[in-house]
Amino acid sequence: MRIFKITLVFCLFQLVLGCNSKSSQQLKLQDGYSANPLREKLRIPTIDSAMIKSESRSFGHTRWESKQEIPKDGEVLHQWKNFQPYIDNDSIVEEHDGFRIKINDSVGQGINIFSRIKFDSIVTRSGVLFNYSLSHPNSDALASPFKELDEKQIDSVFREWKLYYLIWND
Repeated sequence: MRIFKITLVFCLFQLVLGCNSKSSQQLKLQDGYSANPLREKLRIPTIDSAMIKSESRSFGHTRWESKQEIPKDGEVLHQWKNFQPYIDNDSIVEEHDGFRIKINDSVGQGINIFSRIKFDSIVTRSGVLFNYSLSHPNSDALASPFKELDEKQIDSVFREWKLYYLIWND
């Protein structure tokens, strides 16, 4: 009977610690810059020092945006990052990132990455690739065509754009 009580107390203790780690994980990621070491470990995009937290908070997400709207020649611009708690499960969060590159003086190419994170590991990653007009750099709605990407295709774009720190499958 004593072993049963000890086991029960130990299990309850673990449960309490697990619940606290779920919420602290979400809070840590939502906090922003302080979660960049975790993002680096998971090979998901960090919040760049050139990004500012947006005052607009809609649909429960937090957004960071680059001060720069259009990428410079030969540069990959991390244009935005959204943090979204996953509504159905408090241990899962999503981070969405938009990267842009300039193809020529009028056309840019963009990749949007959607990372679903559970505790300190990635559950899934997906994305879309598209071309857009540099005269409307903040309007993905005007971009076309959207090509859905799986993880290998995302890595291929990151390799082509020399974003090696974000490649999962070397």
